[in-house]
Amino acid sequence: MDEMIDSSVERFNELLSKYKLSEAQNQLIRDIRRRGKNKLAAQNCRKRKLEVIQTVEDEVIVHTVVD
Repeated sequence: MDEMIDSSVERFNELLSKYKLSEAQNQLIRDIRRRGKNKLAAQNCRKRKLEVIQTVEDEVIVHTVVD
């Protein structure tokens, strides 16, 4: 599963071409891949957001102490 999500488009299509799948099966696999990639992107976005919040909080503390 991770290989399917983490692989490049070329590698993903290569993996799919190894199997004789119906169009519905291909679509399901593509949907699973898309959801997996989106899940990782959302996790990274939340992580970056928390890092930005922490940076701003640190800057506020520094400015509060200096003033």
